[in-house]
Amino acid sequence: TIFAFAVATIGFAFTTAGNIRERFVVSQKTTLELLRYSEERRAQEMILRAKDLVVRTSITDLYENGVGEQANKEIGELQKNGGLSGVRLFGIEGKTVLSLSDGTVVDWAVFGRAVKGESVWGYELESGVMSLAVAVPVKSGEKVVGVAVLSKKIDSNFLQEMTGKIKSNLWVYKQNQIVSSSDNGERVALLSGLTDNNTVFEKQVITEGKDLVRSEVRMSGEYYMGVWGALKNTNGTPIGSLAVVTRVDELWQIVQIALNRDYQLAVLSLVLSLLPAVM
Repeated sequence: TIFAFAVATIGFAFTTAGNIRERFVVSQKTTLELLRYSEERRAQEMILRAKDLVVRTSITDLYENGVGEQANKEIGELQKNGGLSGVRLFGIEGKTVLSLSDGTVVDWAVFGRAVKGESVWGYELESGVMSLAVAVPVKSGEKVVGVAVLSKKIDSNFLQEMTGKIKSNLWVYKQNQIVSSSDNGERVALLSGLTDNNTVFEKQVITEGKDLVRSEVRMSGEYYMGVWGALKNTNGTPIGSLAVVTRVDELWQIVQIALNRDYQLAVLSLVLSLLPAVM
């Protein structure tokens, strides 16, 4: 009957909020996995570029004869055209051979493994910002004579470009501190530098390297919900995290629209069910 349908519709409306919340969590988990896949593909592309670089004649001349003019030009082009924050060449002892970027990276885990002849990628901290980094060995014959390191900062500008393709906001942490955010305007500055001292987050994500779903996380006066996943260096050690988050008030706006729609349908159904009695 129409009355039974109306009652069922009201019952459905009460479950709408929970269902939408669950769907959001599933969506955020999927987004996190897709971002991981995208970053791994980006890292593999960077490794291929680094491998192409180290076999060029200009790089061989640089390491063998100290001739760096052409190598300097080619590194500059690679850094600019590849959208990279750094392209650096080192000797096996960590001495800079050629670099257009400030700072040393010899303490990075990728450097330590490339010295041993491996081509690897992982996350590293570059000038206070989390970076995707790759390192490949430079060889003379079969002997490793140096290391090439390419990096791309995951800063707020990069995150804002990424969120053009998804519906959630993104935060990047170093340990438990937010260092980059896809939020717009002044909220980027408000969020950057904030610490997240939740003990469950620190244990599960930062220490154990696992994913964590969280709700009602208060940051800079706003409440967020989302999923946090660890960012690890090439040795598998968590050094930060990536959070896919949505403001709770945005979620409730969607819930409110759904509830209004369902209640309107329920009220209409009740009215129609009462018409015969009135007449």
